[in-house]
Amino acid sequence: MAKHIPPVKIKDAEPEEFPWGEIRWLWSSKINPDAEQTMGYVKINSGEKNTFHAHPNCEELLYVLKGECDHWIDDEKFHLEPGMLIRIPRDSEHYAITTSSEPLEALIFYSTPDRETNVIE
Repeated sequence: MAKHIPPVKIKDAEPEEFPWGEIRWLWSSKINPDAEQTMGYVKINSGEKNTFHAHPNCEELLYVLKGECDHWIDDEKFHLEPGMLIRIPRDSEHYAITTSSEPLEALIFYSTPDRETNVIE
């Protein structure tokens, strides 16, 4: 039987800081070895973009909580607003740039407990 852990609050998750913002990991195999997926909270500061990257071992779902962004997947651009969800297929090159005056805040979900990331240069 799987081991249960107490509920996690976003504000209690340790931030992983980047020049563009932060990610707070809420669920993954690093948090619980029984995990079957990865979930996090991402904040991208106004006018900033995260690193151009791809996930070779999973798809990603991004659900916007606050702010707006243009999200590029391969060579297609999608404008996202609060309440919108986008699917990024496995191995698709992508990044988001915040277009609102407030930071983009979103939940990110991955279809594996040990997501891999390849930075595209």
